[in-house]
Amino acid sequence: ERQRSVTSDRGQKKPLTRSDSNMFGDNTQQGVSPISFQITPICTQHPLLVMINPKSGGRQGLRILRKFQYLLNPRQVYDIAKGGPTQGLHFYKDASNFRVLCCGGDGTVGWILDTIDKMNFAKLPPIAILPLGTGNDLARCLRWGPGYDKESLNKILKKVEESSIVMMDRWKIEISSSDNEKEKGDPIPSNIFNNYFSIGV
Repeated sequence: ERQRSVTSDRGQKKPLTRSDSNMFGDNTQQGVSPISFQITPICTQHPLLVMINPKSGGRQGLRILRKFQYLLNPRQVYDIAKGGPTQGLHFYKDASNFRVLCCGGDGTVGWILDTIDKMNFAKLPPIAILPLGTGNDLARCLRWGPGYDKESLNKILKKVEESSIVMMDRWKIEISSSDNEKEKGDPIPSNIFNNYFSIGV
């Protein structure tokens, strides 16, 4: 159940607002104790974490963010433009069998995969894709479609629930230059190579 109020240090109750529900750590300035949340799934369920890049796909991610916040518990839906994917993944880290729905383009998926690598999960969570980018090559290869076309989000959630897990090759690469080179190039943005195959038009 969602908590309706919070209790201050003096024992007085105050109505719970959305900003209060997002508090982390000690908030002594307002005199309000932070609220802790915990995910306790039933063994047959797969908790869903939705990560949305609102800048993808002509900024239609912002509209999808609001719709998912209406359909699901707001603690399941994260805007990764604000602080990246770490906060949501850390909140779900101890939940067993959780799944991630990534709403964005290929770059957004790569960003989330890279963050998962750095967090050293005991079991890697499966990732579904709601393609919002311009190319969406990875989403096409994994049969999530070429792009979002205002399909019902309830249908998309059903697809995530019924989807099967497939493995994808991911390679770690190292690039080095010889010492006698005069010009130094830009550093590579990532040393992880997502190995999938696509033939476009």
